[in-house]
Amino acid sequence: MNNSLKVLSIAAFVLVIFYFALDVRGCIFKIIPPDSITYIDASNMLFDEMKPHPIRPLGYAFISGLPKIIYPSLSINQYIAFSVFVNILAWAFSIILFYKTLMIYFIDRVSFLFTLILIFSFSGVAHVFCMLTESIVCFFLSLITYCMLKYNKSKKTKHLII
Repeated sequence: MNNSLKVLSIAAFVLVIFYFALDVRGCIFKIIPPDSITYIDASNMLFDEMKPHPIRPLGYAFISGLPKIIYPSLSINQYIAFSVFVNILAWAFSIILFYKTLMIYFIDRVSFLFTLILIFSFSGVAHVFCMLTESIVCFFLSLITYCMLKYNKSKKTKHLII
């Protein structure tokens, strides 16, 4: 099995264990952080009034509001469900990028072990099930770091352009 798939499989397993062990399904729509409501307001302002929110990021308002293109009247639970889906994808891709970044400078075993530390960190998994920007920001920072280090190693401008 490819090591990236192995890392992704372990991450998925940890996510499922966390989901069922802490009964996240039972509280994901009941305990909504106040930030989530303001992100929903930002998305509604952007897609309904074409105005940016005064304190929330425009990019996340756009990403979280993408389902409004198809379904104009989304409920809070639908916003949160879509956000959790996006966070899971961002979290998984950031883990893969972290692993690939470590592979630039370390051997496979060392990269794999350091990636396991990231997978088992509680904060990364906990943010996935909330409508927060942490997972997406981690993904973009991982992408930027990977591309910069890849450029530094290969001197190919395509990595710098990304």
